[in-house]
Amino acid sequence: MTSGWMAAIVIIGAILMGGCVSQKKYEEAMVDTDLAKSELALARAQKNALEQQDKTLKDLNMKFGHEAQVAHDEVERIQHDHDKERRSVEGRTKELEAQMRLLSAKNLALRHKYADVKQHNDTLKSLVARYHKELKDQSRSVTGTPTPSANTPSVQSGRVKGQ
Repeated sequence: MTSGWMAAIVIIGAILMGGCVSQKKYEEAMVDTDLAKSELALARAQKNALEQQDKTLKDLNMKFGHEAQVAHDEVERIQHDHDKERRSVEGRTKELEAQMRLLSAKNLALRHKYADVKQHNDTLKSLVARYHKELKDQSRSVTGTPTPSANTPSVQSGRVKGQ
């Protein structure tokens, strides 16, 4: 049995020697473990921060997307109102231009008519002056003295009385 004991002692010694580590290696392993734990904690903190940042960016993206849609809708509404107003102004401009052409034509016709009336008035004035002179001459020759008769038309402001 001595050789059995010896074999057992050798096996137990081998197990004990293989299973044991030195204090230095143990401390290094503990430092590595602590370092790995701190790196894991840091990675988890970074992951949480990135997830939070991602959530914030997605929320902002949705908010800005909504604001962009509202702004786009407002721009379209303003453009529609602008186009409507422009069409209205163009229509009103065409109406006013047509009225201006009509009034210009009427103005020209009135100027021609005024010139004709003025010429006619000048002709009438000269006729009245001539008739007045003839009547004076006739009344002088009949009576020998100039006296105005009751039937003689008088000139007043370029118009004949009774007309």
